[in-house]
Amino acid sequence: MNFSDKLIRLRKAFGYTKKYVAESVGVSCTAIAAYEDGKTAPQYKIIYKGIANLFGVPLEFLMVEKPHDEVVLASITKRQTRLRINAISCDIDRICAEIRGLRKIERLTAEDALKIIGAVTGNE
Repeated sequence: MNFSDKLIRLRKAFGYTKKYVAESVGVSCTAIAAYEDGKTAPQYKIIYKGIANLFGVPLEFLMVEKPHDEVVLASITKRQTRLRINAISCDIDRICAEIRGLRKIERLTAEDALKIIGAVTGNE
């Protein structure tokens, strides 16, 4: 698997935008798009290091194609999915706690609380 495929898969697994990756590494968004399109590759090892650090992968993983790359990426994707689900679950717990607090303070009805939940989650 080549560098551009790895970059795309890692970025999506972490839920990062091209803009976020670009800002984190210190390059333009256009550069990240070109890397992902396979039009160019980073010219400086420091950029590879920045990308490796951002995603927590060894530098060699990005720079060298190996037969087990797909397995490594699948493992990373699975781990990141679990982390994102846990983060969302924590957010939901926090939102529910805030709504319970508001219900006590504002005497919100259950119907009003459901409207707030719908507005926050986009399920109005």
